[in-house]
Amino acid sequence: MRGGCVEFQPIKPAEISMEGQNDILEAFQITLKLEKQVNKKLLDLHDVADNKNDPQFQEFIESEFLSEQVEAIDKIAKIISLIKRYNGDQFGIINGIDLE
Repeated sequence: MRGGCVEFQPIKPAEISMEGQNDILEAFQITLKLEKQVNKKLLDLHDVADNKNDPQFQEFIESEFLSEQVEAIDKIAKIISLIKRYNGDQFGIINGIDLE
């Protein structure tokens, strides 16, 4: 089941463009987009493990990466909603964010 040849390929950098006024909302929206891209790639890798009948690797991806990604996406989405709610008011935002 294990074994094979490793074939390295270049990693493409993420394309990030801040078009607005470089505000906090745009920064967190870009962060959320990047986290979702990472989550998609992990799910694709999980599917490869499923197609290759490798349940140990599937479990490793689930336990070590996917749950963390979902939590990060959820936290960033909550921060974005706070930023929108307080309309960029820094004091309101920092009081509303639970960093734990």
